[in-house]
Parts: sequence; structure tokens; C-alpha cells
Amino acid sequence: MLTWEDEADDNINAIIAEQSLFLSLGTYDSTAVVSNEFSTLVSSSEALAAEAAAVASIFSFGVSMIIFAGAEITALLLGADISSKSTELNSKMATVDTDISAQINDQVSQYISQYNLQKMGDVPYDYRWKVILLGDSTVGKSNIASQFTQGEFQPDSQPTIGVKPTTKIVQCNSKAVKVNIWDTAGLERYRAPVRYYDDAVAVMLVYDITRRQSFENAARWLGEVRKHGEPGIVIMLVGNKTDLERRRSVTTEEGRKFAKLNKLRFIETSACENSQVELAFQTVLNGVYKQQCQDK
Repeated sequence: MLTWEDEADDNINAIIAEQSLFLSLGTYDSTAVVSNEFSTLVSSSEALAAEAAAVASIFSFGVSMIIFAGAEITALLLGADISSKSTELNSKMATVDTDISAQINDQVSQYISQYNLQKMGDVPYDYRWKVILLGDSTVGKSNIASQFTQGEFQPDSQPTIGVKPTTKIVQCNSKAVKVNIWDTAGLERYRAPVRYYDDAVAVMLVYDITRRQSFENAARWLGEVRKHGEPGIVIMLVGNKTDLERRRSVTTEEGRKFAKLNKLRFIETSACENSQVELAFQTVLNGVYKQQCQDK
């Protein structure tokens, strides 16, 4: 008969191989897990152990410290007295989150350093502009970026952790522009917001027209842009997923009204159908060109 220590070891080995579990869970609330909702959130101690430690499996950083913390959390959750361990569990989860956040900050710093060190490559360009995609998780930021840069849509794409930069050379008013697109995390706990804005000339603030909360959160994202972005940064509000019209919960007029009130550009897109994605970027880049280059 397996002891709980053996079971814990088995669970740790299992979650290391499970790369997609964390992304299917949504926001993980360790306090709820160790409270009265324990039995309703998961069906077994194995599932709970996997949830608690799944943060470790999603990163390719090779952070042994996170795996270690996950193992200790598993041991706690498989113990007889769950309620008495809530404080210790929360502490362990906080340690994991802190370590992940630190690694993401390092990742962002490395990208910024690489960006600042870029020189003229094989393809000449006149300007290099950095555009940031912001918005809640799963609103379609990654697919908007991939449609624009590669003409691809990935229906099973996973939420971005940290930041994922891509690049494309485009023509803007007869000038070659190297566009650095920064696809950012929508999960607040895994963000490094201040560093994202270094040298950014534009922001595309994306919401999902079928998820009203993502639209209502646009005000918070806009506040972040206004706080950390450069004065005069070009901002476009983007209502994505127009291919899901029957599930729409935010009207076009609501989006347009919010944009007008806050002096933003506005467009609705479908990354799935590649509808108006190119136009969205063209509009943003034309705005940047008009602001930075027209009188030069």
C-alpha cells in the first residue's frame, strides 16, 4: 500500500510532465482550496496536488526552486489536517509566485536589452517602433499578433506568461518600419508592467466582445498605460472575436463610446477570420507616423 509520501512523489512526477494543466484552471485561489470549498473544487488529493504545483510545470525556465515548493505544497495537501496548514500553504504559494515574477522580470529585462542592442539587419528599415498588446487573458492578443506577423491563427494557443515579442517589417507612408510587437500576459500576477513601456510608441488595448468583464477591465488597463507609458503614446481600443457575433455581450457602440470618451482609436477585429487585423495595425502605425515623422 502506498504511503502518502509515495503518493506525493508520484504526483510531483506527473505534474512535471503535464504542461497544459495550469492553463485550464484559471486563477488559482489557494485560500479557497484549503477552506470549505476543498471538496467541491477537486475530486481527489491527486488532482489538488497537481493544481497546487502546476504553476511549476508551465515554465520552461527550469526553476528547481518552484518544483521544490510544489513538492512541499503537495505534502501539505495530502496531510490529514488541511485547515491547520492554510497559513503555511499560502506562504509556499506566495514564494512560488514571487520566484516566478522575479524570473519574468529577468526575462523582460533581457528582451529590453536585446531590443536596445538591435542593429540594422539584412532587411533595411527607416524606423523601428515598439507596439504593445494589452488586455485580459484569453482575449486573443497572441492570435492578433500571429495573424499580423505570420498570417496564422492558433485555436488552442495558450495564455502568454511574461512577454512574447515578434517582429515584422511593413510599409508606412512609403517608409519601411520594423514593428516590434510585444504580446503581454493578461494574468496580473505574472506581469512586470513598468518595464513593458520602455520605448513603446503605441498600445493596442484588446478586449473580447463576448466577455463583458474584459471590456470593463479596459479602464484599468488604460490607467496602467497612462501611468507608465510615454506622453502622447498612441492607443487603440480593439474589440476582438467578431466571428462570435451571436455571443456578443459588448455592443460596437459601447466600444466606440468608451474610445471616444478616452480619446482612443477604435476598431473591432476577428483574429480567427483575420478580419481587420491588418487595418488595426495600419491605423496604429499611421497614427505613430503622423505624430513622430510627418513634420520631420
